[in-house]
Amino acid sequence: MNMVSTIVTKRDGWEIQRVQKVEGFTWEELRPQAPPFDSRAIGEIARLYQVTIIPKNPGKFGWFVFFRLDEDLPFPLAMTQGEITFLDPNLAFASYVNGLVSRGEIAINDRLVVNDPVLREYLDRLATKGLLSIAKGTAASLRFIPISDELGFASSVEGALVVNSHFFLMDSSDLDSPFCTLGSPYGLSVHQGLVGLPPLNERPALFASKAGEAWIEVPKLSDLTIEVDGIPLKGTIHTRREGRSTPPSDNQEIVIVGRKVVGVATGGKTPIPMAGFVVSCKEAIEPGKGIVTYKGYEDILFAIQVGPSMMNDGEIIDSFDCFFYDPKCNDTAFPPTVYPLDFNTGRAARIALGTNNEGKPILLWAEGASKVRHVPGAGSSGASLLELARFCEEEGYGNIVNLDGGGSAQILIDGKRQLKISDRHPSDEEAERPVPRVLVYTTRGSTSAS
Repeated sequence: MNMVSTIVTKRDGWEIQRVQKVEGFTWEELRPQAPPFDSRAIGEIARLYQVTIIPKNPGKFGWFVFFRLDEDLPFPLAMTQGEITFLDPNLAFASYVNGLVSRGEIAINDRLVVNDPVLREYLDRLATKGLLSIAKGTAASLRFIPISDELGFASSVEGALVVNSHFFLMDSSDLDSPFCTLGSPYGLSVHQGLVGLPPLNERPALFASKAGEAWIEVPKLSDLTIEVDGIPLKGTIHTRREGRSTPPSDNQEIVIVGRKVVGVATGGKTPIPMAGFVVSCKEAIEPGKGIVTYKGYEDILFAIQVGPSMMNDGEIIDSFDCFFYDPKCNDTAFPPTVYPLDFNTGRAARIALGTNNEGKPILLWAEGASKVRHVPGAGSSGASLLELARFCEEEGYGNIVNLDGGGSAQILIDGKRQLKISDRHPSDEEAERPVPRVLVYTTRGSTSAS
């Protein structure tokens, strides 16, 4: 089967909109993958905060110290802190140093002031190895934020077709629990019956069965059997959709993000991770390696949950068909905490995936406007969710869901992009945003473009 890539250009007054369509791939060989961790992602995240996030409200943001521990640079650290035992040393380190910040033992005064000379030397060593980078606002606050070891660059992944896929924790408001790591992906991911990421936040997912059918439905975490180190978990599941913390309890509480147990707590009132959930268990278990598996989708060939939908069984979806966090309506934040709630007019780069008018897989990229400088009629304006849905309706598509768009949006065919990503350097050169998940189609054949 040969892939076909087509660029469609539409006009809206002075504005132009470009959409790339890619067809000719199969669900069987479209697989999710984490790009290799790249320490350059830490500096790129700091740059994104410095040029994109902090300028939106510089008086609100202080200093952010982004870091990733190096296994070759051990640091003496207690993994149990209060009622929480961390299984991830990066989370334990973040909790420890942020505690020092709260006690005034780490501060900012034109530079990072660290009272403990051993810790100061350790942070300097991380910075020297490219594992620590700082972004600075004008507020007096200071916060250490761990970076996911899954954060890398789509362009470093080999494949005939590579596309970014999942939402991930990015904004500082996405990171409000001690179990949150910047770059953690979330939302259902299934390949050949294996669940790579569990469903969260009650959003629609695109499913494809081994029998060749494709459809959209809202998956439930409660429909799956959750196992830790091969042992089924029996207990009550708590997610961010119901609150920030679990209720008081004498149970053991297992904190899960993706396919890992990241912490164990007692006493209840456990902060629920943005990209995961907590299982409150009456019978205590020893997590061991803390490897989590999910059973229940063995007959599913492919599934992905990001949202919202554009088409469902040939019918246009012209408004949100799922929940997104709105501070005016929701007491508890859930990710993404920053999302365009204007379905009709909020233009941005978009990525969407689903089935075409023949029921076969299709991938779409609505090219976004440059975030550095946009010239109407020269650069693409991006598309609102409604505009992309109407495009899908005009094309007669069957089932389409959005993937992660904005500055992450990109499609690479044999390592090259046909459109431009919307994150740019001041020179207007593309600035690739690191991502934690891509979809990869590795079968190579002739690729035609039109």
